Amino acid sequence: MSTCSDMLSDLNDRIDDVANVIPEATKIKYLNHGLRAMWPKIYRTVQDTSLVLAVDDFEYTIPAAHNNGHVVRLEVETGVTTNIWSHLDDFEVVNLNTSKYFRLRSVPAVYGSRFRVTSAVPLTEFTAAGSTYDGPDIAFELPIWYALGVVSGRRLENRIDYTRYSTTVAQNGVDINEVMNASQFAYAQFELLLERFAMPLPAGYGA
Repeated sequence: MSTCSDMLSDLNDRIDDVANVIPEATKIKYLNHGLRAMWPKIYRTVQDTSLVLAVDDFEYTIPAAHNNGHVVRLEVETGVTTNIWSHLDDFEVVNLNTSKYFRLRSVPAVYGSRFRVTSAVPLTEFTAAGSTYDGPDIAFELPIWYALGVVSGRRLENRIDYTRYSTTVAQNGVDINEVMNASQFAYAQFELLLERFAMPLPAGYGA
């Protein structure tokens, strides 16, 4: 299972910054920027079955884990504790600033039946080097390319006239245009791969 540490190692190798001239916490922040930029084309799915159909209740607050994503499917048990799920279309999702809920237009099953909410949500951001990457393996390189674009555009050391891309003790400085070309190349690779690996939303989007 891949972790933030694996991404940091790759990023450090690309910018030759094993000594962490740029602090690790800053690089993790840049990787998180990349994870956020991948949404909604790259996502993970979450499900919840904690909501139960109650008498005369047609509005249900969706669990907080779904707040930042898109509800793609709502199902209901065909009977109490049967664990057989029936797809629902006759509902609407209402988005508030800090939460969301769904509103039923009819009673879809017997009271006491569970709902199953499925959402596509952003990838989990890293809090430390040991944090787990929970996106698809094929998109592992994307946050690295994004972070590389950010790192390439910042000064890695002070020079009299120029900055340079590598943090090794080299004598050949590069001018700002070369720095920006490197940065833009990394962003272009990010966008190219993002389009190539974009994930279609799961089937069964509710009304």
